[in-house]
Amino acid sequence: MPRAAQNPYHPLTRLRRQLSTPGHTVTREELAKRTGIPLGSIKSIESGKYALTNHLALKISLAVPVNPYDLFKGREPLRDFTGRPLSAQSVSLEVIRNGLGFEPLGAQTPLFVAETIFEAAKQKAVSIQFRFLFYEALVEAVELLGLQPLVAQALSGALGDFDPAQVPEPLCPLEGEAAKRWERFVLRVRQERERLWIQRQDQEPAFGITPEMDPAEKARLNAESAKFEEDLWAEALATVGAVWKKGPEQPAEAETPAPRKRKRP
Repeated sequence: MPRAAQNPYHPLTRLRRQLSTPGHTVTREELAKRTGIPLGSIKSIESGKYALTNHLALKISLAVPVNPYDLFKGREPLRDFTGRPLSAQSVSLEVIRNGLGFEPLGAQTPLFVAETIFEAAKQKAVSIQFRFLFYEALVEAVELLGLQPLVAQALSGALGDFDPAQVPEPLCPLEGEAAKRWERFVLRVRQERERLWIQRQDQEPAFGITPEMDPAEKARLNAESAKFEEDLWAEALATVGAVWKKGPEQPAEAETPAPRKRKRP
């Protein structure tokens, strides 16, 4: 008979318990064999000597159908990849990879859910906070699954379809030609934005702010100035993106725009 767990509430202990059936108990030895994690490490983690890291949680999830986030966070109950409580009958990751459990439209539902949450965050005026948390979770998942090279390559090939300034640095190309293309594209957008600003600087609302102005009026002009800057960047991005996708790249010019006529306040 397997020895009683030192901490019956530890995530690994609960993992083994949820995977067990009335006729079969999943032991530490079996879990070590299935996951490739040394038995000594399994024992040390369950006893609390070592912490269960997110990387170990991911490695375990590649062998048994447990949601690695649930395992790392110690949620109760642990869920499988379908969102149901983990059990011996949970669908294995290999089966899921072959299509079982996914809708025919692929990622349509997750994308729809994400768009819905973004819209809700916008309505509640917490878009910036949600975007930060959203990207933090995305970056962590990409790093855990080793997807960074594929994601960076795909994003680099789609330059012109999105704003690279909004992409977290860990998802951007880190080296090689892809990184150089990314840098050239961003430089061109900045140059175009600078050109547009020089052309339209007299429309900059911030230039209308004076020290003696009413605080409410200052706040209004500052908000309009932020919108002005946002519009300039969006126009520069659209212009450069349209040209970028039409033909072969040309070397970016040095960032030496014409002198400004006025300085910003």
